[in-house]
Amino acid sequence: MRTLACIAAVSLSTCMAGVSAIAEIVAPAPSAAAGYTRKDVNITYVAKQDGFVVAKLVAGSPWRGVYATGIVDGEPVAEGSAADNYLDGVISTYQDTFTFPVRKFSTWSVASTTGAGGVEVRWFQFAK
Repeated sequence: MRTLACIAAVSLSTCMAGVSAIAEIVAPAPSAAAGYTRKDVNITYVAKQDGFVVAKLVAGSPWRGVYATGIVDGEPVAEGSAADNYLDGVISTYQDTFTFPVRKFSTWSVASTTGAGGVEVRWFQFAK
């Protein structure tokens, strides 16, 4: 599987350090058997394998504004927001997504205090 952005870093450790590669790198494939697992917002998990999290934010009734932060080992590493405004002349983005890598044995969560019901979290575990 070919990946982009941070996941395409030379290794997961350099990705976590914020160094990304320009060249295309083949990364381990997410487990074909597991695919992804839905997870809950505002719950801290421990990664049993290297993997990554995808968070999707969708604003709409009743959550007009949605904000979430991806956290690894207590540090914020990604964030996103979405708003659903029905006002003339107001530009809003009703959907947003963000992705972040997680190393084996790290703790991680997607935290949201605003519109948590509009946040979907998916965990992708790399094959062993």
